[in-house]
Amino acid sequence: MPSRRQAQQEFVAAAPDRRFVTAERSSHNVPVDRPDVVISAVQDMVNQVR
Repeated sequence: MPSRRQAQQEFVAAAPDRRFVTAERSSHNVPVDRPDVVISAVQDMVNQVR
């Protein structure tokens, strides 16, 4: 059985428009712990659809 990380990476690899983003030094509450990571991911998505 694949590890959780391996399963996540396989999911990302299955489509060209998916990204695997980790938020180091955060809990499950990423928007509170690392808002910079969330903001960056949203900005990247907006830029892709423009």
